[in-house]
Amino acid sequence: MNVNRSARRRIVRIGSAVLAALAISSAGVGTARASDTPPTIFQNRATGGCLDDSFAYGVRAFSCNGTTYQQWVQVDAGYIGFNNRFMRNVATGRCLDDSEFGLRTLNCNYLDYQVWIPNTDIWNRHTGNCLDDSSYGLRMFSCNGLSYQKWVGRYV
Repeated sequence: MNVNRSARRRIVRIGSAVLAALAISSAGVGTARASDTPPTIFQNRATGGCLDDSFAYGVRAFSCNGTTYQQWVQVDAGYIGFNNRFMRNVATGRCLDDSEFGLRTLNCNYLDYQVWIPNTDIWNRHTGNCLDDSSYGLRMFSCNGLSYQKWVGRYV
């Protein structure tokens, strides 16, 4: 059987995703654990906007209001590496996701696209890009250290 390189990559990616999902479901990652953080609100240093997710508008930067749409629980993904987190929205229950389809929130599948390393910048482990809020709106962009990519997280 002759399978082209692109098809082989898809097969490997799907197989890896299935194995990761099985490992996670047996580890109970979907449930709150002592290592999960309390809800956190992330505010951009340059624009003052807060990371927000709703069913009506999707993920966006929006004026800070403290609602559950702006609260994020960081679920420990330590089995992947130190300080790796899944970011799950309190109101929608969806996870922040960055893939070839762009920045969005989806049902939590705990795959690599949903792994984040939040420090003062929030970068995606899969794409290596940083969460950026500027005049272009909320987006993923190459990490550059500018204030548009700096976020302050405060516990609710």
